[in-house]
Amino acid sequence: MAGRFEGRSVLVTGAATGIGRATAQYLAANGASVFGIGLDGDEGRDFAATAAADGLPFRFREVDLTDEGAVRAGVGAAIEAFGRIDAVVNAAGIYETGKRLEDLSDAEWDRTIAVNLTAIFRVCRAVLPHIRAGGGGSVVNISSVHALATVPGVPAYAASKAGVLGLSRQMALDYAVDRIRVNAVIVGSVATR
Repeated sequence: MAGRFEGRSVLVTGAATGIGRATAQYLAANGASVFGIGLDGDEGRDFAATAAADGLPFRFREVDLTDEGAVRAGVGAAIEAFGRIDAVVNAAGIYETGKRLEDLSDAEWDRTIAVNLTAIFRVCRAVLPHIRAGGGGSVVNISSVHALATVPGVPAYAASKAGVLGLSRQMALDYAVDRIRVNAVIVGSVATR
């Protein structure tokens, strides 16, 4: 598997921690140039320093994925760093627990949808023209088992991850003509903070 992503440039959201970090590590260890974006600035910068010491092509920029301008600036920085984007992995996400729908505030609902679903829309809208310009590539959106079979007390999370599935299906249909594969990965529980 070593080198299987050689010559590829990949944007990874949520790359400082959890699934995003593991994905970024895997891609970089297998030859990809990885540009990570997300909110966890200290962890992201530490990861970038460790990766550089290990000779891995990973860079990080702190980006609020709920801010359209910040997302576009992050994508621009990735293009500036590596000259192209061949793929994007949308791994950033938040998980709220313990509230039924009637106990959930508008702010809690809005934030979960903004981070887990709308951010994917914004990142893809900014990056798809670059992937198309390179002749095609791949989009991977991280969804969850909660999109299909959930547990009590996570209404916004379950709705957001079901939305990721629907958005991914639509994008796959719309962008196949551009040689862009779009997939949603349905993950189970992962030991992150």
